[in-house]
Amino acid sequence: MQAGQEVDEPDPPAGYEYLLEWAWTLANRSGSNGFGRNPVTYVDIMAWAALTGAAPEPWEVGIIVDLDDAMMSESAKISRAG
Repeated sequence: MQAGQEVDEPDPPAGYEYLLEWAWTLANRSGSNGFGRNPVTYVDIMAWAALTGAAPEPWEVGIIVDLDDAMMSESAKISRAG
């Protein structure tokens, strides 16, 4: 995959779109280490939940972390290809 290339993303399962929205919200606020963005931490999730009133279940936190890991992996692939 090359930088600027569009990605054909599958739609999330009906009713679970909010998890992708939560993951993107957290990822967009995760900060940078000078080489790219930092991964979302459990502390980030806990602070976000406290500040927004969200109450993610443990399985939802797991999915948020998995989605963030996937986003970080894809971002790294694009950076290496560019």
